Amino acid sequence: MATQPKALYNEQAIDYLVNPLFQYADTDETLKKLGVHRKELRVLESDDEITACIETRREALISTPWRLELGKARVNNFIWQELDRMIVSTLRGAFNAVLYGYSVQEVIYEQRSDGKIGLKEVCEKPFEWFEPKSDGRLLYRSMMNPMGEEVDKQFKFLLTIRNETYRQPYGEALLSRLYWAWMFRTNGWKFWAKNLERAGIPF
Repeated sequence: MATQPKALYNEQAIDYLVNPLFQYADTDETLKKLGVHRKELRVLESDDEITACIETRREALISTPWRLELGKARVNNFIWQELDRMIVSTLRGAFNAVLYGYSVQEVIYEQRSDGKIGLKEVCEKPFEWFEPKSDGRLLYRSMMNPMGEEVDKQFKFLLTIRNETYRQPYGEALLSRLYWAWMFRTNGWKFWAKNLERAGIPF
């Protein structure tokens, strides 16, 4: 579905309530065995060791020098001026695809006084609002349309997917590989604390 020019200047994905009755089937084997949804992996970011590793990798990505190649100098200068204001937030949003398999960011444009169209904002949206399909489409599911509508990936929405395959269009989530280890360690400490509470207090 082509995006209307007017839609490029406004925010399109604005639902703050997600339909709890509708959950698309995730093909990640670990998540299926655990019986959890991909969005529930966010709890792993509260772990101090996992968070430290995530921040190290994220900051290494952000501090990497970037440049534009080819193209005319005037065009490159304009593009770089637009990207320079948004590059850090855009990279942070794209990096979340490493953690959760995919991430979606919405681009909002603005008309400049000199007649050029520039970037007003690039903001990350909750990935659970969207569903990547095996054929390359991206569906946006809202309360008004829980079955989903196809959105424009060329100009409006930036979709980043890690290790995408036809069988796994949602990408490979690094945090799903850590879930078992995190769960055993977290619940192991809880079990040990309960054991001390029962067996240690009488002594």
